[in-house]
Amino acid sequence: MVVGIFISFSNELGMAIYRNREVGTMLKILAPSIPFIYLDRIVDGIMKGLNQQVSSLKYDILNSLSRIVLIYYLIPLKGVAGFLTGYLCRRSQ
Repeated sequence: MVVGIFISFSNELGMAIYRNREVGTMLKILAPSIPFIYLDRIVDGIMKGLNQQVSSLKYDILNSLSRIVLIYYLIPLKGVAGFLTGYLCRRSQ
């Protein structure tokens, strides 16, 4: 439902919040990652509940490092599109 709202009203949200149509395009691109962000938080909570805090921390550090590397190399080449690519690649792991 939330994904549909972000896809359907991305331009309106971009204009209402930031007064910029490009933000609407970015919201539309990032909208499909919303369920994965939610699942990431759920799995993180489950792992912590199962006393796997160290494993959870290791995965978070690896994800953060991979995101930094992707952003470091992609932003100079592609700009905002590079950031979005790095973000989406990291979320799909």
